Amino acid sequence: MASTSQAGEPNATHEDISTTRRSIKAIIDKFTHKETIYYNVEWNESKNSWEPKKDIPCEMIEQYEKNPPTHTKEKDIILGYKLEEKKMTFLIRPKNETEADFFPSEIANIKYPQAVIEFYQGIIKWT
Repeated sequence: MASTSQAGEPNATHEDISTTRRSIKAIIDKFTHKETIYYNVEWNESKNSWEPKKDIPCEMIEQYEKNPPTHTKEKDIILGYKLEEKKMTFLIRPKNETEADFFPSEIANIKYPQAVIEFYQGIIKWT
């Protein structure tokens, strides 16, 4: 179990780090939002997720940074979304950019239509 610092921040123990290292299969993408770096982590036991840099072992980050994939920067991608007061907002990283930002769905539908289509195709289960 992780201990806690005086500021209330969790301190990773050796056990936590080794467990994390065993569960991460690979880092497959990266983006920055409001000066925080996030990595798309491919897990051995579960679905991919976006994790802040502080939660990823340094060795995994170094390995990713030495040979980052190029295919993910070739198109606009929706990294997430939020629904507030019945309004959808997408977190989008435009192609060839490292920064992501939130766009209201009305703008995303016009400016990034293919990304919006791919997003909905990924969440809708066709039977």
